[in-house]
Amino acid sequence: MCPVMMASPTLVLLAVGAPVLAGLASMVLPGRRTLARPLVAAAGPVLALVLLAVHLQRHGLSTDGTPTDSLAWVPSLHLDVSFLVDGLGTFFALLIAGVGVLVVLYSRAFFGPDDTALARFLPTLGFFTTAMLGIVLADHLLLTVLFWEMTSISSFLLIGWDRDDPEAGRRALQAFATTGLGGLSLLGGVLLLGGTTDLWRWSEVIGGAATLDPSGAVAASFVMMFAGAAAKSAQWPLHDWLPGAMRAPTPVSAYLHSATMVKAGVFLVGRMLPVFGVLAAWVPLVTAIGATTMILGAVLALRQHDLKRIFAYTTVSQLGLLVAAYGMGGATTGHGDPAIDWDLTQIANHALYKAPLFLVAGALGVLAGARRIPDLFGLWHRSRGGTRASLVVLLLAGYALAGGPGTISFVAKELFFDSVRHAADGRPALALVGAAGVVAAACNVAIFVRLATTIFGRGPGLQPDRAPSAPVSGGPTTDHWSILLWVPAALLVPSSVRRRASPSGLERRSASAGSEPACRSVRRWAPLAVGAVPPPGPTAAPFGDGHRRWDRPRTLAPPARRVGRPPWQPLASHLPEHPPRWAPGIPRSSDRPSSPLPDGGVRGPATGDRLGGVG
Repeated sequence: MCPVMMASPTLVLLAVGAPVLAGLASMVLPGRRTLARPLVAAAGPVLALVLLAVHLQRHGLSTDGTPTDSLAWVPSLHLDVSFLVDGLGTFFALLIAGVGVLVVLYSRAFFGPDDTALARFLPTLGFFTTAMLGIVLADHLLLTVLFWEMTSISSFLLIGWDRDDPEAGRRALQAFATTGLGGLSLLGGVLLLGGTTDLWRWSEVIGGAATLDPSGAVAASFVMMFAGAAAKSAQWPLHDWLPGAMRAPTPVSAYLHSATMVKAGVFLVGRMLPVFGVLAAWVPLVTAIGATTMILGAVLALRQHDLKRIFAYTTVSQLGLLVAAYGMGGATTGHGDPAIDWDLTQIANHALYKAPLFLVAGALGVLAGARRIPDLFGLWHRSRGGTRASLVVLLLAGYALAGGPGTISFVAKELFFDSVRHAADGRPALALVGAAGVVAAACNVAIFVRLATTIFGRGPGLQPDRAPSAPVSGGPTTDHWSILLWVPAALLVPSSVRRRASPSGLERRSASAGSEPACRSVRRWAPLAVGAVPPPGPTAAPFGDGHRRWDRPRTLAPPARRVGRPPWQPLASHLPEHPPRWAPGIPRSSDRPSSPLPDGGVRGPATGDRLGGVG
């Protein structure tokens, strides 16, 4: 029996259920427990991380599409509780649980000494965290739909948190209606796919992608499933619910609307990646919607004055960019295209700078009493303590948003445009995606410049460290917990601002060391981030010269110096040469021989498999 199948089902199940159980435990604590409640609630995502690490240490990743755990539930309805702990699911699970710990601690400082608010908020947040972990780790399609609807319900409760604010209630209903309709579309697509092909698991979809009929009911089922993903990830024309959801408390905005919930749709697109090469309509549908969303979100962000709404629209733009990148991956090489390798890197990068932006926006609302750009004019010159620390984090995260030199965003931007260039070789119309990317990038730079000039400007404004006139749920904390208004953001943002992250420096390093070792390192690490399943059927066919498409030498877009190496190589310099020992499913260098090509590229491993974006 496969070692992965020998795993205990309770281990992953406990990891998924830990956040909601910890949240409920925090709620039933007797008396006034403003210290104990957040610590107990934070233990949930911490325990989820520990259990996932133990599972990976014992059993590794599922690298062949084999379900990790399965418990019979209703066999007559093809329904069981099965999980797939592959690269894609594990990547999102670690992101969800990791950011969740910091958001729970931040919520204690945000809500202050209001014990009643904490007793309400923390269990609901734990419920949402469990739902998100279930989405990314579920193998059964109907189980995915179940957890999908749980996120809609929990997000409705969190967005409409302020029961005294009628606008919050309306925005919660809008979000619930939009994502709920998307959930119905997803359910219809799952039932249509299962009833037509008898495929009820993601592992079966991965293995049987090449045998699917690309027309008729199968095509319709995946279009319906993509509609559900588009609604959840705020794709045009279903994008308006996300900016409206900014009526929610800042911890909700930082967690749901930057790092987790809105990424569920992008995750679902990644899960459907094996059918990219089968459905002809996929590329124009996904790429067009993603590119339109990218431009629309970036332009609308420039028209906003409230920090949370600015960051909400930039999130819409980034989600469109991520979806468009997956579409380009289907347009070219499917599983091995750099657009897909880049997508997972940018998903993590976006969460690491966007969550701090939302957290700092909430901190400024508590410490300075305002979040609107005009009210923040010249705040740097009158600020001190926590307010000034928050402004530093805001500027660093804003610099990462702009994709300035020295950030992962800068490298990712180059890789994105390089992917557009290669995708446009076969489909010239995809060059429009590059134009959309230029517009979005320019808008992001303009937003950063606007933030910097406002903060450092001189003129009348609010007094520093003044509490808001209408404090949220008890007002700002005045005890030692107040440091958590900006420390969680400060812990996240350095991951997006990295030393020596510019292409020029990385190219000098790679040119002197040669491209082969770094490329091998990326190939060994890629399954950890995006899974590794040999794509079946025609998508696995090599080129006429016997080289896989992902082995072709590629270059960074000008003005970066070209050295005849894959465009993902800048990221390789930040990765260890070998994957961790708790991921035994990833082949090590001795198992994956490579041979250099005369032009500086690298021939694929002898096994001929390709690494890709779906587990």
